[in-house]
Amino acid sequence: GSEMCIRDSYMTKYHKYVLQNQIIKESEKFIQDTSYKINLPETDDTEIKPVTVIINKLVSIISQDTHKRLEFMSNISHEIKTPLTIIKGFIQGILDGTIPKNETRKYLTRTATQTERLTNLVKTMMKISGIESGEMKLVGKTVNLTALFVETLLMYENCLLYTSDAAD
Repeated sequence: GSEMCIRDSYMTKYHKYVLQNQIIKESEKFIQDTSYKINLPETDDTEIKPVTVIINKLVSIISQDTHKRLEFMSNISHEIKTPLTIIKGFIQGILDGTIPKNETRKYLTRTATQTERLTNLVKTMMKISGIESGEMKLVGKTVNLTALFVETLLMYENCLLYTSDAAD
């Protein structure tokens, strides 16, 4: 009887040791590379179970965050590439004479518009960075949704009228 109790106690301690080592090794791999897929096994051990549950949950949250960041970077890259391509094309056209001298001002104006677009994009990215780093705090305020909706409609009125005319 007592031999079996000692053996069971030894097996429980050994099992706990193996699980703890697995948790440490898997966690270290994930810390080094957040794209590493980690899913710690479920256990009935009352000391280890809360740790494995929390680690699995944190890994899930970090993985989702990483995916969102990659998606965001892809979108930002596209948003930067478009105006840069336009600016480059207009400037090259002016320099090589493809764009006639009498139209230079029109294309420089368009270039200035794209430059402003890039400037606004960079400002937005800096705000997001400030919010994420804690340097900038968001302050909630009440918004009149009806007024905002009407303002938005008025802003795009010409586009909406043109689109609905084309549909008729």
